[in-house]
Amino acid sequence: MDLAIGVAVGSSMQVALFLIPLLVVIGWGMGLDSMSLSFDIFQVAVLFVSVLLVNYLIADGKSHWLEGMLLICLYCIIAVCSWCKSSSPPLGLFRCLTCSTGYPTPTTEGKE
Repeated sequence: MDLAIGVAVGSSMQVALFLIPLLVVIGWGMGLDSMSLSFDIFQVAVLFVSVLLVNYLIADGKSHWLEGMLLICLYCIIAVCSWCKSSSPPLGLFRCLTCSTGYPTPTTEGKE
């Protein structure tokens, strides 16, 4: 079990500490100034919460199905929050949920 946890956490640390900065440097070399390590508050909060949860779950060195379910639920929560944070959702159904009535408004095209 310690080997599996070590591989999972070790590979995540390698990506965070080596691959992301390397991609930023490659992006700078390609002239893409939008690739930077400047994160907004949402991305920092997501990283902080995920690190805290993973640290809490692997602290005892044992695994349980409920711990895996917690990680999957956190992944789903992060995905939904990231999707809702975007400026224009792709589905019209979710756009109408932001209006005051919650229902799509009928169009009056062609009616006089």
